[in-house]
Amino acid sequence: MPNILIVTRHAGLAQYIVEVLKKRGVPDTEVIEVLSSATSKDVRGRDVWGVLPQELAGLTRTFTEVPIRTPQELQAFEMTVEDVRRYACKPVVHRVQEMREASII
Repeated sequence: MPNILIVTRHAGLAQYIVEVLKKRGVPDTEVIEVLSSATSKDVRGRDVWGVLPQELAGLTRTFTEVPIRTPQELQAFEMTVEDVRRYACKPVVHRVQEMREASII
C-alpha cells in the first residue's frame, strides 16, 4: 500500500497534486492510488491529499488540502489542471485529532 493517497472527485485537482508531489521528489511508487471517495479503512494512518470530511481527516496520519481561489464564474464548472495551476494556493498540511469531550473547554 502506498504511503500517499489522493482523494478527490476532480481529475484536474488529482493531476495537479501528482505534479506537486513529483516536484517535491516523491517517487511514483508512493502515489499509486487516487480515489474519488474514501472510507475509514482507506485513509486510516495514511498521508492523504485532496478533499475529506473532518471525520475521515481525523483518521489520517496527515491530511493535505490544496486551497483553490476559484473565480465565481468558474465555480459551477469542472476545473482543468490548467485552471487548478492558475488558482491553487500553497498546500496546507493538517493533523486532525479527535478530542475527548471532557477535555473540551
